[in-house]
Amino acid sequence: MRRDWWESDSWNRYEQICGLDPGTRVRELKAGRPRHIVDLTPSTDALWRNVRKSYRPIIHAAEREYEIVTCGPTGMDYFRRLHALDAGRVTRPAESWELMADWVNVGWLILVGAKPRADVAERTAGAGPAASTTLDGWTAFAAFYTCEPAYYGHAASLARNVNHALVWHAMLELKDLGCQWLDMGEVGATDQKGKDLEFFKRGFG
Repeated sequence: MRRDWWESDSWNRYEQICGLDPGTRVRELKAGRPRHIVDLTPSTDALWRNVRKSYRPIIHAAEREYEIVTCGPTGMDYFRRLHALDAGRVTRPAESWELMADWVNVGWLILVGAKPRADVAERTAGAGPAASTTLDGWTAFAAFYTCEPAYYGHAASLARNVNHALVWHAMLELKDLGCQWLDMGEVGATDQKGKDLEFFKRGFG
């Protein structure tokens, strides 16, 4: 696993594409603000026990309703379009998504997606953007960097309570890849939206 990912030329290029100064993330990490880090080294059973108790039925329900899969680089274009629908606007240049697709191709990023299982898709056909043919049924995505520690970088969803299963699936995949730690992001938010996101991320151990 790469420990120098945030200092790599590839990441610096991404920051430039997004209008940031190269080295922005490195400086943020060096600032030493507290982060929530999940230990991926315990057994799968132990990892599951560490997941917040109220999350476990949510994950099981999502697994019954959706196919939770690890996507190839072609999934990134669906993620780009879904992200714009979820955000209500395009948030960054298409070139940044193309770069992320390249990272999936070489294993520097894993992309986890969800789409309704066949029987669910039949019941919800035409029910809204999640059923849009432009998304081929995709309902949610989450992307994780495979550096050490791994990093939960991006997510978007058109349905409630799907991301829990995406994170759980990614945790197992990252563990299989040899990652020992998963950085879920900064903690200590002061606004309500940040607190809600922090609560979500703390639920995985």
